[in-house]
Amino acid sequence: MMGRVSEFYAVSALALAFSGVAFAQYQTFTPPGQNGISYTVNIPQRTATSGSGPIFIQMKSTVGLQWFALGQGTQMQGSHIFVVYGSGNNVTVSPRLGGPHVEPLYYSQARFSVLNGSGISNGVITANIRCDSCITWPGGQADVTSSSSPWIWAVKSGDLLQSESVSATIQQHDIAGLATLNLKQATGSDSENPFLTLLNPSNSSSSTAVTTSGSQSVDRKRTAHAVIMIIAMVVLFPSFAIALHLVSSSWIVVLHAWSQVLTLALTTAGAGIGISLATTLQLTTSYHSIIGIIVVSSLILFQPAMGLLQHRYFRSTGKKSIFAYLHRWFGRSMLTLGIINAGLGFRVTGIGSSIAPVGAVIAYGVVAGIVWLVVSSPGYKMLRDHRSGRPVAFVQKLFSTPSITLEEILPSKVDIKMYIPSIAAATIAALSLASPVLSNQSFVNTGTLSGWSTQNIEHNGSIEQVTNVVYNGTSALKFTQVYDSNYHQRYHSEKIETQVYKLGDQGFYGFAFRLQENWQASPAQSYNIAQFIADFTDTGCDDWMPSSMVWVIGDQLATRVKYGSICNQQIQEWKGLKTVTPGEWHTIVIQANWQSDSTGFYKMWYDGEKVVNELNLATMIDDARPFDFHIGIYANGWHDQKKNLGTQNTREIWIDSVGIGSTFADADPTKIEG
Repeated sequence: MMGRVSEFYAVSALALAFSGVAFAQYQTFTPPGQNGISYTVNIPQRTATSGSGPIFIQMKSTVGLQWFALGQGTQMQGSHIFVVYGSGNNVTVSPRLGGPHVEPLYYSQARFSVLNGSGISNGVITANIRCDSCITWPGGQADVTSSSSPWIWAVKSGDLLQSESVSATIQQHDIAGLATLNLKQATGSDSENPFLTLLNPSNSSSSTAVTTSGSQSVDRKRTAHAVIMIIAMVVLFPSFAIALHLVSSSWIVVLHAWSQVLTLALTTAGAGIGISLATTLQLTTSYHSIIGIIVVSSLILFQPAMGLLQHRYFRSTGKKSIFAYLHRWFGRSMLTLGIINAGLGFRVTGIGSSIAPVGAVIAYGVVAGIVWLVVSSPGYKMLRDHRSGRPVAFVQKLFSTPSITLEEILPSKVDIKMYIPSIAAATIAALSLASPVLSNQSFVNTGTLSGWSTQNIEHNGSIEQVTNVVYNGTSALKFTQVYDSNYHQRYHSEKIETQVYKLGDQGFYGFAFRLQENWQASPAQSYNIAQFIADFTDTGCDDWMPSSMVWVIGDQLATRVKYGSICNQQIQEWKGLKTVTPGEWHTIVIQANWQSDSTGFYKMWYDGEKVVNELNLATMIDDARPFDFHIGIYANGWHDQKKNLGTQNTREIWIDSVGIGSTFADADPTKIEG
């Protein structure tokens, strides 16, 4: 829907609104450093009571800009966004959905109205919006009674973008941030246009109910939190613990105690930054936040006390107490949890992002693993023996003897029970760091709009959940794209599940699909059904690059893989595999070993028949970043050939029974029940 309202209507409904606005309440905020921009939200009483219905949004700017936006959610991916720009004296309100690493895409299913009072007058841009699809949307939902509702905002400076198109291409924002609104204080009135009363500021609630932050502030907090906690957990805590066993001196105990107290103070500061960040991003209930709070709180409450009690006992008796063992093993346990939790923190940030590049994550894993091994039971045994001179003999033997047996290295008596906690912790840490992408080995969707990470709908495309055409169960997804000779960008209508595999993974990927009954197969043109894709814009050699794809050329089934480097890509295609019958359901199952060398394989089944069985080949670009799974319709022929070769301007594909897993049965559409 396109919102164009002339400034002529700015006050035309003022008298009609007076009867319903006496008790209207609002939440208004101004982004940091953007004094000419304001965002206001009102929740009608009936919406708050029933949990469904419209909400009202006003976006206003008294300064020049290209566009500005307001969205629902904690981050762009999965958010529901309104972008406002101009068209003469009118405003264009563009509803969009945020996706990963791409500009927000037009959301054709949005239900909203641009109300009286909207327009551009004397340099002031005003958009009064009634939104009827802001309670739930693909990828998210809103609690209209929340006292801490998360919102995002963004601004692009420059000359005002002039376009009537709700799907106009927009440039990346200059500044963006987050806001937390108390919607309880924004609730009141059942007016059809509550913003006409904003002439009376007494109805607006206190600004203390709103907290805002810029994206730069959030990034600084993220960086500070990560640096402080990693230095504390991987460098300082282990180093000062190891020093206790490397130096034989009376003052080393005092140094150990005070250095660990100072490190604990640094950790507390880092945790405070993390809590502030988690509150801003609505992540206080994430595993990373919960584990972090447990670790830091436990260290503060117990570790210094146990160390002090052991020290006092040793001074009076010269012996170890139970507190010595508790202090040692509790410290190791918390250190292990802290190292693992850093891996979870990288996941929260997004491995492969500018803040958590893959190389940095790998480097952290290597260093943290080495440190952990040193302070674990075997490493501790070596350090303890250093004080009796045994490591010197050990090192001499290790580097001077041509062949050395385990019996010569290990102690004469080894109690395997002593090593079980260390082995278990090492296994957990390895799994946390070695598998940062695929946290769940199975994904299933039975033809529903919900349950996906996000979606991508471009231009006049659409995605619907339908019940009249299904494969299994009660619903399927209908994907549509419409050709426009005046439009020269891409034609995607796809649902997306993010981070389904990375280099070195193996898996099965399946779905059922159906072409429309009157599918025009000639002249033949390509229409993509499924693709595995990742963002390579940082390389300068490509942008969003699909590695493996499944598509139809006319009515012929085809698939491919890409390998080599991102700057020197090689393609292996298999075309003419089978004839696809329009109007009938067909099934696809892919099994792949994603390797950049000849150890990979790629297999595909069509309607239960194996049509590709390629072994000992490279199946993936030599890059560690994760790939997303896109499914639906991408009319790539229209884009690549700059026109529709045939006369059928509307293309429709149905998808159902999508599965991703580690076995054929996980992905077999015939086994997936709705």
